[in-house]
Amino acid sequence: MADHVHDDRCSHPSQEVVLHGCKTLAAVQAAAWANKVAKGFNLTDVPLEFCLLSAEVSEAFEAWRKQRDVGPELADVAIFTAGLAQMLGIDLAAAVQAKLAVNAGRTYRALENGCHVKDAAAE
Repeated sequence: MADHVHDDRCSHPSQEVVLHGCKTLAAVQAAAWANKVAKGFNLTDVPLEFCLLSAEVSEAFEAWRKQRDVGPELADVAIFTAGLAQMLGIDLAAAVQAKLAVNAGRTYRALENGCHVKDAAAE
């Protein structure tokens, strides 16, 4: 039976996952990088990697729009993001945790059209 990881700080119980043996975001980042190295994929061209990441986001949107399975496309987005973070020397897990803390402290207000925006007066 596979080991599952669940962090009570996660906002949704489906955060319990096993990712090809990767139990943490840091492990996902390392695995994504190892795959890039093993396959001879781009390791240095940052602008190219941003373009490829953008293409993966577009593919996820197209899958959603056409009512296809979006999961594999979102996985590609996560994998490209993890690889780009490694390329840039960013600890993605630490960056995500820091950003979640910032977002938790923000306040938002609803516009007349129903969209929510950061309440700049509160920051």
